[in-house]
Amino acid sequence: MATGAALAASSPDLSPACASEAALNQLVSSYYKLFHEELASDLVFLTSIQRHPDIESCRKLIRDLRTVAQHTGNTHAKSVVKTWRSLFPSPQEAATELARSVAVALARLAAVAGVARRNGAVAARWRDVALIQPATVFVVVARDLGLRLPTYKQQFMVRQVEGRLKVEPGAGDRRLHISDLCAQEIVSSHRTLPVPYVDVLDALNLLGKAGADAAVTLAYAVAEVAPQLKGEPFIERVKQTYISAGGIAKSPSG
Repeated sequence: MATGAALAASSPDLSPACASEAALNQLVSSYYKLFHEELASDLVFLTSIQRHPDIESCRKLIRDLRTVAQHTGNTHAKSVVKTWRSLFPSPQEAATELARSVAVALARLAAVAGVARRNGAVAARWRDVALIQPATVFVVVARDLGLRLPTYKQQFMVRQVEGRLKVEPGAGDRRLHISDLCAQEIVSSHRTLPVPYVDVLDALNLLGKAGADAAVTLAYAVAEVAPQLKGEPFIERVKQTYISAGGIAKSPSG
């Protein structure tokens, strides 16, 4: 959990005893939770200040180990883990080396955190990150949209937003950026279309053309505000709305 002042997370086991592959997999899962859940916000912020290869290599190794343990189709991760395990073949050897890597990564991260705390402006930005978390913003956005979502669905959508933040951190107002991502997630999955989306695009002659994504987005909005419309009446309403919004329904030859 981000605090904006220090790294707040459960204390990891850095002296593990792993006599089996199952025990090693449990250790990997606990390290994955540490880096990808508990410290996720801190990591995104602090590594934007200063990146360090020890942190990156540790996170990637943990991710690859977890992927191989839980999934079967990732050939790249399998190759990486196979090479690494050839150096540390027993569960205990692998656990000891992994714990060493985690300890080094946490020490590097703590050093960056120390630099951040000593810089007033940076520390203030870190506190902003800590205070503006996707789960908190999501609740506000859902309320603004007049929605009461089931807990399981809300948790899933928040995870989707958190995943997008890792690759789309945004710039400027963090709360506004997260709010926009939350709204996109909610709207895109709130209601299904009453017709296949290709029927909408066919009616506007936009299949495979520029503007197709905007037309489908508009169709979802129409489905939300006019749930009683089905079939051709729905398509006609989408077409009218598209034209009213400034779009041009192309002729079949266009």
